[in-house]
Amino acid sequence: MLFLLGLDKIDEASDPAYEDTISYLKVATFLQDHGGLANFWTLFIKGEHKAVLQHPLYPLLLASFGVEPHELFAAGKMLSLIVGVAVVATCFLIARNLYGNLVAYLATLLLAFNVTFLRTVSHVMCESLLTLFVLLSVYWMITGVEKERHWPWAGAAAGFAYLTKGTGFLLLPVFTVTAILGAGFRSLSRRWFWLFFVFFALIASPLIVRNLVVYNQPFYEGANSRVPWLDNLEGFYQVGTGWAIKFPEKVWDEDRFPTMRSYLATHSWGDILARLRHGVKQETQLLLDSLDLILLPQERYHGDLVFLFFMLGLALAPTRAQMICIVTTVAAFFVPFSWYYQVVPKEDGAVRFIAPLVPLVCLYAAVGIVKVLMLVDQGLAARSLRMSLQALAPPSLIVLLLSVTGYALATQDTHFPGKLPPIPEDHAELHQWLVENMTNDDLIMTSHLTPYWQYLWLAKFHGKWAFWFADSRAVQQDGIVELNRLLKDKHVRHRRYILIHREDVTKIAILRPYFSWSESQGLLSDKAIAGWTQVYRHSQHPSSFLIFLVE
Repeated sequence: MLFLLGLDKIDEASDPAYEDTISYLKVATFLQDHGGLANFWTLFIKGEHKAVLQHPLYPLLLASFGVEPHELFAAGKMLSLIVGVAVVATCFLIARNLYGNLVAYLATLLLAFNVTFLRTVSHVMCESLLTLFVLLSVYWMITGVEKERHWPWAGAAAGFAYLTKGTGFLLLPVFTVTAILGAGFRSLSRRWFWLFFVFFALIASPLIVRNLVVYNQPFYEGANSRVPWLDNLEGFYQVGTGWAIKFPEKVWDEDRFPTMRSYLATHSWGDILARLRHGVKQETQLLLDSLDLILLPQERYHGDLVFLFFMLGLALAPTRAQMICIVTTVAAFFVPFSWYYQVVPKEDGAVRFIAPLVPLVCLYAAVGIVKVLMLVDQGLAARSLRMSLQALAPPSLIVLLLSVTGYALATQDTHFPGKLPPIPEDHAELHQWLVENMTNDDLIMTSHLTPYWQYLWLAKFHGKWAFWFADSRAVQQDGIVELNRLLKDKHVRHRRYILIHREDVTKIAILRPYFSWSESQGLLSDKAIAGWTQVYRHSQHPSSFLIFLVE
């Protein structure tokens, strides 16, 4: 059933520019071009793999599919879906082991119909893989309080989580708190406690070694450690950050981004507390929205109900260690991203940061629902009514699943994702120009409205790519002068180019005195800009883009 729903959602996930899709595809093509899984240790030890923001496990698995680059988009969606099925199966087994069959059935039902989960398993993103390892690690942390030999397995799962995404590192403090508060300080003297960290380090060692070789830090996160100290998303595009993306591997220039020290030096405690209050409020609503179910009408507060049942189920946890572990896990993924919300809000994909919490919330919500069913059954029994909601629940769930499956087969055109259609002609021509004209020492800048980011993972060029934010106050106030400032702000040894697209001219007011659009001729340069020399014009009619060399 989940597989059918996932295939249906995959059909809807048709945009390669969705969130970090391009980044994972680009890193996957780089790994594919350099030997993939068979050669990854050599790449890491020699420091030839430098990508930081996308940790290597998901793109490495994607590169191992053995498909052509233009087929990676469909392959990535299938990889996410296959891992998603494994997450549901794992959630069922864990719930059954902890609480029995009925909780397991309900937990997997809530998970399979969860809007956030379906979103993560139908796109090219690492969250389904991260969710699997977070779920396994948390489970073994809990069971390890009574059976300490499970803790090394929790460490191994945490290592795989860190290989998948930097937030996997959050599992280390989660484990430490769970072990000390759940099993007492005596756990610090047990070898199983320390084997958690040993197994974590062993599994994560390829990335740790690469970080030491290239960046001289074992847990280097680059921009991931600096972006949280921006004031907003517009901060990416401001003069002073020098932000650009180096290809072919997609590595950020981010050494001039703010740090925690610079943020604290320029913001008052009132600013900090106001940001936290706003972030917690918005992140709370985001968490509730992330628990919505596709079977129920939207805007009906069913995410809120799921969360209430989760709180009830958590309060009924049979051991103190379970409660401590789940609360700590939720806090570890919630609090940091409450702070981060100001930079990456809901509309820019912030829900993916708390996606690993969804299976845990569904599991304990199922515990709460079963407890309510038990109380109702006790009330019915007191009235001598021969009815048991607990007994009716399993067949009712089976009927529901069969009904949904039948409906999906009858009404949805579910099928395996097809090949990516041929990329538009102007994209292909731009890719060819990039390959023939760009070098590692060159940079090309486009507006954030450009459509050319969509298929850029297919362009095997060397050089830097940067964006300017058309809606920024500085651009609107100073116009072309600000664009020149932004170009000069980048780390570039050689040439700086700027690309103007036809949509830029129709949507960005500062460009209209200089450019126009003709249905017959396409994009036209009407007025010269000092220091800008046109070096290329899209060859088709009507032409879609112009490229300028900027002195």
